[in-house]
Amino acid sequence: SHATSRRIGPPKHSRALHKSMVLLSPACSPLSCVQATAITGVSSCAVGVDPRVADARVVYVGQRGKHAPPIIVLGPDGRMLRSFGTGLIETMHGMHMQQDDKAGQMFLWVTDSHAGKVMKFEPTTGKLLVTLGSLGTGISPIQFGSVADIAFDADGSLYISDGDGGVNARIMKLDSSFKVVWVVGNNGTVAPAAGPFESPHSLDYDPTTRRCVRTFVNADSAYQQLH
Repeated sequence: SHATSRRIGPPKHSRALHKSMVLLSPACSPLSCVQATAITGVSSCAVGVDPRVADARVVYVGQRGKHAPPIIVLGPDGRMLRSFGTGLIETMHGMHMQQDDKAGQMFLWVTDSHAGKVMKFEPTTGKLLVTLGSLGTGISPIQFGSVADIAFDADGSLYISDGDGGVNARIMKLDSSFKVVWVVGNNGTVAPAAGPFESPHSLDYDPTTRRCVRTFVNADSAYQQLH
C-alpha cells in the first residue's frame, strides 16, 4: 500500500475553542451556549457528538487545565452529566467518535499530545479500552511525538496526525488491528521542512472520495488530501 498527497488550496477560515462554545442545529441555529468552568486556566480543545442520542444532543468535550477533568459529557441544556479521563490523559488534544458497525457500538477516541498516546474509550462508562503509542519517532513499536488528531474509515482503519510542533511531522494509517499500513511525512531524524508537512494538525476522513483530508500549519496554511 502507498499514499500520495496533493495541495488543494488554503482553508477559508479557522476558529479555536477557548472559554465557551455554541451548539448548532443542522440548520445552523443555536441550540445552547455552554460556558466554560470558572476555574482559571481551563479551556476547551475538542468536541465529539454521539449520533445514537442525537435528539438528546449528548456532547463530549475535551478540556485542558490543571484542575479540569480531561473529558466532560454535556446534556441538551449544557449541564455537565459526568466526566472521565482524570489520571489517564495528560494533555487533551484531538477527539473523534467512531461508529464500529461490526461491533455495533460507538467508541470515543482521543489523542494525548504530551504523552504521545492515542486512547479508545467506551463513551457511556468512560472505560479505557485501548492505548496506542508512547513518545518517540519509531513505528515498530508505534510511537508519536505531539500526536494531534485521529479519524477512521468504514473498514475501521485509523488515520493519525502526528505533528503539531512535535518531533514528528507525519500522518500514519493503521489497520483495524493497529498495524501500520503506511506513513507519509518525516520523523524526528529529518527536518520537517524537507517533507510534505511542517506541522500536521486537524484530520478527517471523507467517505465519499475515500480520502483522508487534513489541514496543517505551514507558511501558506494549505489543505492536503491523502489517498
